[in-house]
Amino acid sequence: MQRYSQQIDKRYNQHYTVNKKPYFTVTCFSLVAIIILLIIAIAVTRHDYKKSQTLFADQSSQTIVSNGETPVSSQNQEEEPVSSEPEIIEITEGYSVLNFTGQVDDWRLKMANRLNIIEDYTPNVTAIGSQYCQYGDSYEIDERVYDDLIDMITAAENDGVDLIAVSAYRSFSSQQRLYERKVQTYLDQGYSRKKAEDIAGTIVAVPGTSDHNLGLAVDFNYLEQHYENTEELVWLKENAEKYGFVMRYPKDKENYTGVIYEPWHYRYVGKEHAKVMNEKNMCLEEYVKYLSKNS
Repeated sequence: MQRYSQQIDKRYNQHYTVNKKPYFTVTCFSLVAIIILLIIAIAVTRHDYKKSQTLFADQSSQTIVSNGETPVSSQNQEEEPVSSEPEIIEITEGYSVLNFTGQVDDWRLKMANRLNIIEDYTPNVTAIGSQYCQYGDSYEIDERVYDDLIDMITAAENDGVDLIAVSAYRSFSSQQRLYERKVQTYLDQGYSRKKAEDIAGTIVAVPGTSDHNLGLAVDFNYLEQHYENTEELVWLKENAEKYGFVMRYPKDKENYTGVIYEPWHYRYVGKEHAKVMNEKNMCLEEYVKYLSKNS
């Protein structure tokens, strides 16, 4: 009886083992297929990402790629990690109308850009007020602009819109520190000094070329382009002119200003100038050149 029982167990085990093999084979095949699909998905994702990055770089190189009017820390632009090999970045400086070097005799229209570098200009500034600044900071602005700025912030508040300053006046020396820190980042990655400076200048404004160095500009609320339709930035676009402010770097003026579209960056030019600039659809570079030709 015991021998018979052992024979039954042996046959059962053989049967189980035989029937088990197909399941094992199918399972292994499925795992391999899943791994292959994952590898393909990762490869496709990386390809699409690189393609999108290349497209962005190509689009940016058609104008002067400059995000330098925004402080590095405010735009989550932390220092890039040092890599063993330099990242390849192509810089194309294709100035179009940005070829006018000169100023007009009106402090409200003073230009700071790559062709009009401001070094020895120190405005008399006053604190905006921590209640109007991000995190209770104490940003400053040219004291001649203060009243119109506060009137604008108050008017927005009456309309249920909170305008918060996230950056304003920056001295030449503070801009120099920001810029040199970014240059050092690329020097550490193996770039030559000139190339490092060229690349750094597309991210942080070269000292003396920043609108913030004049004490006439304020960045409001958001520092990314996709916030352009928020109630704060829409309100500014519709009402800033009444208080002497204009969007300094409009979307369709990159070749004129040398700076990418910044819907958060507003510059004081005075009420009468703001009105004419908007009527003529001119950025500051165009307007100053227009006034110079007609003076």
